[in-house]
Amino acid sequence: MGTNYYLDIPAGPACPTCHHQEPSKTLHIGKSSGGWVFALRVYPELGINTLRDWFSVLTEGNIRDEYGSFVPMFKMISVITDRYWAHGHPDNLDPHAEHGPNGLLRNRVDGTHCVGHGPGTYDYFASDFS
Repeated sequence: MGTNYYLDIPAGPACPTCHHQEPSKTLHIGKSSGGWVFALRVYPELGINTLRDWFSVLTEGNIRDEYGSFVPMFKMISVITDRYWAHGHPDNLDPHAEHGPNGLLRNRVDGTHCVGHGPGTYDYFASDFS
């Protein structure tokens, strides 16, 4: 069981000349699952490749969880970076998992889904997941 987080970016202002308006959009920030590092979604096509890249983007809209609750930016950063698990894990892990920091599991880098390990308690994912 986990919780997904999203960034809702409102539509841009309409151009006074041609009336074109950038549409609103929603970006999947990632997923928090008990016992695992945070699964942080990256968007290379948007220049979002690291947690640091997310910092400025998070100020462009409203952060919410999958249940519709507003999440302040400081809380979102904490969900990603202040993680630990004290319940232990079995030695015979799923083939896609490995032991990570603070007692957490992390995904093995496969270059398709998990494209890297962050320097803390998060992994980078470059494809959609739920």
